[in-house]
Formats: sequence, C-alpha cells, structure tokens
Amino acid sequence: MEPFFYLFWNTGVTGVRINSLTVPQIIRNGTEDSVILDCDYSVDEAEKKGLVVKWFHERKQSPVYQWIPHKKPIDLGILKGKLNLDFRADSDEFKLHRALQIIRPTTELSGKKLLGLYLQNQMLLSKPRSFN
Repeated sequence: MEPFFYLFWNTGVTGVRINSLTVPQIIRNGTEDSVILDCDYSVDEAEKKGLVVKWFHERKQSPVYQWIPHKKPIDLGILKGKLNLDFRADSDEFKLHRALQIIRPTTELSGKKLLGLYLQNQMLLSKPRSFN
C-alpha cells in the first residue's frame, strides 16, 4: 500500500522545498497510542516570516490543523482534541510544530488528508491519499 499522501510541486511556488515525508502506511484501529504525520521542509530565509503550515481533511476548505511559527498550534474540526499540540518535530523555530501527533487514532480519522505549506500568498499542497 502507498503512503497516505505524496507531494506534488506547484511550479508557481518558490522559497519552500519538501525534504522528506514520514507517514504511516496502515494503522489498525485501536492498536497505536499515537502516530506521527510529518513533512520536513526547507524555507528560504527571506520567506520564513510568511510561513503557515495547515493540514486539511477530505479536501474541505477549513483546515484541521494550523501552525504559524512563534504561535501555539491549533487543532480544528475532526482533529480537535485528538492531537498532542506540545509535540515538537524539530528544534528549528520554523519547523517546531510542522508534524501532527495524533493520539489514539481510530477509524473515524480515516480518509484523505492534505498538507498545505503557505508562504505569503503562495501555496504548496500535497496530493490527497487515504489514511487507513
């Protein structure tokens, strides 16, 4: 089975690069205390001020997670109350809360997820894949 998503490049987006993805391929209902969905990226120094990380579920317009560097991450929608918002993926202040740690994932969270990396008015989106 393929990972639940992979990234594609929007040629109009500059200043951000995807370095690696770490995602579970399959999770059996009720078998994991938590899972990590992570996307490591690099952002040009000049673009860091405008960085916003958002995760979406099922192509809905409203995010289920948002993090702006130097602010506390926010869990929303289907992930409200299901994330460890203190989880730190990196010590870099612009990557600190890039990843999601989902606590006790269940089948209600299955579906397609998208990651959005925003730089000012530009956006790099992941192609949706199922999270089973």
